[in-house]
Amino acid sequence: MRQAGYWLEHLKKHFPLALEGQDLEGVHQVRVAARRLRVYVELLGWRVLRDDLSRLFRGTSRVRDLEVALSHPLPPGFRDHLKESLVRTRRALPELLASSWTRPFYGPWPPFPFAGGGVADPKAPGKAGRGKAFRIPLDLPP
Repeated sequence: MRQAGYWLEHLKKHFPLALEGQDLEGVHQVRVAARRLRVYVELLGWRVLRDDLSRLFRGTSRVRDLEVALSHPLPPGFRDHLKESLVRTRRALPELLASSWTRPFYGPWPPFPFAGGGVADPKAPGKAGRGKAFRIPLDLPP
């Protein structure tokens, strides 16, 4: 199993490709990275991030399905219909990828907010009165 940091970088790298729409792998690789990262957050029990990754995965599903369908031979009328549908569906993709739901995965801070060795970190963000924030390893051992 690859480390979470690898999949986070993979996700960041493929966001622009997914937005451009020129490479069929862009959306596919965003979905692959989202699924792999979801495994880590499920293992850590982080529901909020799991839901964010699930929304990203679901939000890109229609684009991917249409891209795959259009990569195969189809009757001309059906192909035209799917092409129009892909154009409409792709218009919503930038809004999804720039939404508050997905911004944490490519913004200046990683979605795994406390990366490190699993020890208390006084510099980590935390709420006053709730104790020290803990750093959770970003790259879990194999």
